[in-house]
Amino acid sequence: MHIHEQIILFIQSSGPTTPTKVSKTIKTTSLIASAHLSDLASQKKIKISKLKLGGSPLYFLPGQEDQLYNFAPGNINPKDLIVLNKLKEVKVLRENDQELLTKVALRHLQDFAIPLQVRLQDRAELFWKWHLLSTADANN
Repeated sequence: MHIHEQIILFIQSSGPTTPTKVSKTIKTTSLIASAHLSDLASQKKIKISKLKLGGSPLYFLPGQEDQLYNFAPGNINPKDLIVLNKLKEVKVLRENDQELLTKVALRHLQDFAIPLQVRLQDRAELFWKWHLLSTADANN
């Protein structure tokens, strides 16, 4: 079995992961594991999160986005976590209705907050939607 197949099977069974965990699975160094993960990401077989565990991003398969939230507590700024939980609960936030701190946090939460440009009458407004919310539901 090719190393890339081993890595994909590992991520399928364990969920989002780091190069360190992959290196233990394929019995190599973290540097080599990172190279394999980067290669898989460039082939669009896996995705790379903006969320970091220590200094390392999480690598995950398409369809595992819902598992990223489990890594947020303890790995992002506590103030950003408050905004993240608010977005998760409310699902859509209007930029103009938010405080400055919330606006900044939404821009840091790239794995979870998806910007939407919405035309209201004669002007465009920015909204932020929860990453798992469909565009059709967000439009409602």
